[in-house]
Amino acid sequence: MITSIYNEKEGKESLLLRQFRDFYKEVIIQKEMIYDSSARTGDDIRNRFAEILKNQEFEAHEYGKGYGLSFYKEVKYVMTALADDVFINDIAWRDSEDWKDDSLEVRFFNTNFAGDHFFDKIDVLLKNADPVSAEIAAVYFLALSLGFKGKYRKRPDSDDLRQYKERLFRFIFHKNPDSEGERLFPQTYQNNLTEAGNRRFSYLKLWAYGIAGSFLGLLILSYIVWSSMTGDLMQIVDSIGKTMG
Repeated sequence: MITSIYNEKEGKESLLLRQFRDFYKEVIIQKEMIYDSSARTGDDIRNRFAEILKNQEFEAHEYGKGYGLSFYKEVKYVMTALADDVFINDIAWRDSEDWKDDSLEVRFFNTNFAGDHFFDKIDVLLKNADPVSAEIAAVYFLALSLGFKGKYRKRPDSDDLRQYKERLFRFIFHKNPDSEGERLFPQTYQNNLTEAGNRRFSYLKLWAYGIAGSFLGLLILSYIVWSSMTGDLMQIVDSIGKTMG
């Protein structure tokens, strides 16, 4: 049985996936603020992320029924690794070098090897193949689809990123990606803030299947739509948590 962590006040929405979505929305906000204001500093951004992560951890503890906090810490690692990757590698700004020494990973986990460890953790997750980890797998899948590269950033000819996404896809869906599913895999996060005319966000579509309680059904059907040229950050069309018996 696949267990999903829900916030009971919000019905059947996956708490972990909603938290990931909200965190990444803040990544987009902070990126836009860097572009719009040269006064925005790395400390400003890290402090904002720290506030969000603290609130999310409290929420996971409150609604996670014991195991929720350990699940959230895994998602928190993915989120911090993704944000670090963005603010070190994807933005040409004055604080990118300083961010390497004071990354979110260093601040919250006292480590500095997410570029490797991110993929080690996926390997362990897929080796164990525990259905309870389906939501965590979906978070890793989202992070890779949004452009996390880690150690493979320096290996542009490597096929490993595609293989990781396919393996996660098979674990989440219980089937191989077909021609429709393969559209999920290309890099969706190609956004260079130094070229304002080219700023845009592509579409990310994630489908994943799971079980809520004793019901076999659809765990995720979500569309995340990123706005492009206007400065409006993004619209999220989300129908997470549909289930069928």
